[in-house]
This record gives sequence, C-alpha cells and structure tokens, in this order.
Amino acid sequence: MNANWSRNLIFVFLMILMAAFALIFSIFPSGDEKPQDMDITAVAEAVRLRNVESISAIDNELLVTMHNGETFQARKDDDISLLATLQSHDVGDEDIMRVQINVKSPSQASNWLALLSSIAPLIFVGALPFFFLAWLITEKMRERKLVPK
Repeated sequence: MNANWSRNLIFVFLMILMAAFALIFSIFPSGDEKPQDMDITAVAEAVRLRNVESISAIDNELLVTMHNGETFQARKDDDISLLATLQSHDVGDEDIMRVQINVKSPSQASNWLALLSSIAPLIFVGALPFFFLAWLITEKMRERKLVPK
C-alpha cells in the first residue's frame, strides 16, 4: 500500500510539474526576434529610393526586405490595397515595378494552433483534480477490498 501511494504521488507531482512547464511556455513565447517596426511612410520612401527588394503582405501586415538583407514590418490601412497605399505616398509606378510584391493569404492553421496552445495547458491543469479524485476513490475502494488490485 505504501509503495503504491508514493509511486502515485510521484506521478501526480510529475503531471503537475509538466502542466506548469506547459503553462509557462505557452504564456512566454520563444525568443524569435521580430523585425523592427517601420512606418508606411518610411516604406514608401524606401521604395522611392529603390532600397526595397521585396514586400510580403499578409492581410494588413507587411514584411519589407531591403537590398542589404534587413527586414522590417509595417502595417497598411484596411480598405486600401498596397499599390494604392504606395501611390498615395507619391511612389511612381516604375519604382513599384522594381519591388517584388508577394501577397499571401493568412494561415488558418496558425490561428487554431495558437488557440490550442493557449487553452490546452488550462484544460490539462483543470482535469488533474478529477483524475486525482478518481484515483483517490479507487484507492479507498481497494482498501475496503471492493476492487481487486
């Protein structure tokens, strides 16, 4: 009885420790560095000066890659396309043609993965008391010889 109790207590402790680590890692993201922020006016000026190699657009988020390899992130307005935004900032058509523009649709999998990674540790920690209670009831029943070992 005593050996089972200590082994099960270690198992429960390890489960709680794993849940705590999962919760910590879901709250604090990894150390991947984000590109520096850049104003859309600065992006237009860089395009005008022909310093921009490519612009990748996902919804309103822009990832701007310069010829020297630096990357920046910027945001554009919701209702206006990237080309119209650049043209409204007095960027000429031939300057825009020199920039490789990639328009990508947003990934739905990343939304689900982010949601799952945020909620899964909470569900796991919330389910631990139920498993512990089921284990405790089973142990009490074994003590009374209602359930075979």
